[in-house]
Amino acid sequence: LQKLLPYSLYEVTIAPRNSLSVPSSFEINTPKVVKEIRTGEKVPDGPPVHVSAHEISETSASVSWESPQCDVRNGEITQYEYKFVGSDPWVEHDLRQATTARTRTLLHDLAPGSRYQFQVRAFTSLGHGPWSPPLEIRTSGSETGMPREVHPVSIGARQITFSWLPPYPVKSPIGHYRLKYSKANENMREVSVDIDDLSCANMKSSLISAESLCYTLKNLDPQSTYRLEVAAVSPDGRTGRWAPTVYASTKESRAEGSPLGFLKLLQADEDSLRVHWAVPEDVQEEVSHYSVEIAPETFGGMVAPLERKNISHDQTTHHFKKLEPDTNYNVTVRGASSGRWIWSMSKVFRTKGKGESILYWLPAPSNLELIERSDKMLHVAWDPSEILLSSLADDVTNYRVGPYSKMSSVTDSGYGEMLWNVFSTLPYPGAPDILRLKHRTPTTLNITWTPVWETSILGYQIHSYPLWPAHVPTHPIPVITDVEPGKIEATITGLQPATIYNVTLVPKDRTQGIYGLFATLPLGSFVPRDLKVCDESAHAISLSFAPIDYASASHYQVW
Repeated sequence: LQKLLPYSLYEVTIAPRNSLSVPSSFEINTPKVVKEIRTGEKVPDGPPVHVSAHEISETSASVSWESPQCDVRNGEITQYEYKFVGSDPWVEHDLRQATTARTRTLLHDLAPGSRYQFQVRAFTSLGHGPWSPPLEIRTSGSETGMPREVHPVSIGARQITFSWLPPYPVKSPIGHYRLKYSKANENMREVSVDIDDLSCANMKSSLISAESLCYTLKNLDPQSTYRLEVAAVSPDGRTGRWAPTVYASTKESRAEGSPLGFLKLLQADEDSLRVHWAVPEDVQEEVSHYSVEIAPETFGGMVAPLERKNISHDQTTHHFKKLEPDTNYNVTVRGASSGRWIWSMSKVFRTKGKGESILYWLPAPSNLELIERSDKMLHVAWDPSEILLSSLADDVTNYRVGPYSKMSSVTDSGYGEMLWNVFSTLPYPGAPDILRLKHRTPTTLNITWTPVWETSILGYQIHSYPLWPAHVPTHPIPVITDVEPGKIEATITGLQPATIYNVTLVPKDRTQGIYGLFATLPLGSFVPRDLKVCDESAHAISLSFAPIDYASASHYQVW
């Protein structure tokens, strides 16, 4: 029997016959045999049908489908494989595939306001059938991205200048920006600012780049903490996601609290000195310009200044260069008004000896984290060193990045404290990035993952093997963490500080899993989180923060 349909039930009847003609009036029971026979399976000839998306949010979507049509199913469907990939340029590298025994799935970790193409195919015991036609899924939310790296770059008694970078990747044009700000315990005030009014011209800060945008909040109260939020707005009026809240405090209204003003050293190199000064408030408005000069210190007699220069009244720092190392210099600054000197101050400062050194006033950068990776690339980001004196922040010229993702801030005269982390590249080109680090402390790793297994698994086990430093034993005992089914995030506790771990995530009913390399922070890097200002008055402030996860911590220091 040929040309039968695959995996179909046939009734076959066999009976004897001869060439003799038997009259119809004769009732003769001819023997026969009847048997039901099912043909064998083959791969499906058609794709799943009625593929549809529902419950679409900014970062997730549910997708369901039905088995292929009966006449092209060709067997019992054992499982389904689905894949989806971003259609927009900013998500075009986001390709994910997974299998499931069900006819529905939930897609996680999608980008807001983005398009994805979804396809699914069915499997019999002999293999898979064709992919379904692409289904376009568009997540909700704005296509306008979130402003990046919002920082205060200049702080005065009554104004604060903030800088930020435009959203990346660029999903849609930016029409203008919305800013919300207020003191810590007051209602937010909002202002809309055109892009043309966000210039960073004449601003000096290591945080400012060619792409940076700047805005100055004016008429603020001295010695007050303000919070700021920024969002981009598309030309048609749609507001994107707000950047995380940034806090900054204005300075005292009087120059360092001194009625006489001050002159102090900001930076000393082996061949240069950078100084900073302020005049008393009662003469500040009268100063038309300053005169700065420098001369070697002498004990008797007059020495001609090496440099004498007039500078603008709104400049309060100056960098003297081409000096001799390990030498005392007398620096004098005068304020002029209507052709006469109305303020003057002199001090002696010393240049450094030769040799680069660590700068203990320059703290390490923070939040060194992985943004994106491939088999040959690591894209990392970090928060700049938090330097309380804004004039010193201008001295940071670059960042030093070393092996094992070590980095520190660098000035012309030395480098700051170091921050380090460990990241691993993907195992092969196009491999999905499934396991990621969300947060870490000296004793914990908080990881998250993209669920690529079917939803019927019984949960997960996380095995954390220490790999470094040298005191790790040859055959270390892993830290095992059990995770309930359906979870996509877990915190691994009981780890050693400053240690690299091979973290492997394995479904409980499987033998193969996924792994990544992550490192805990050094013991001294415990930082209380969620620091907030609860209340404040003229002479007091109330703070709250989340405790650190370390049982041996005996007290906290606040300064």
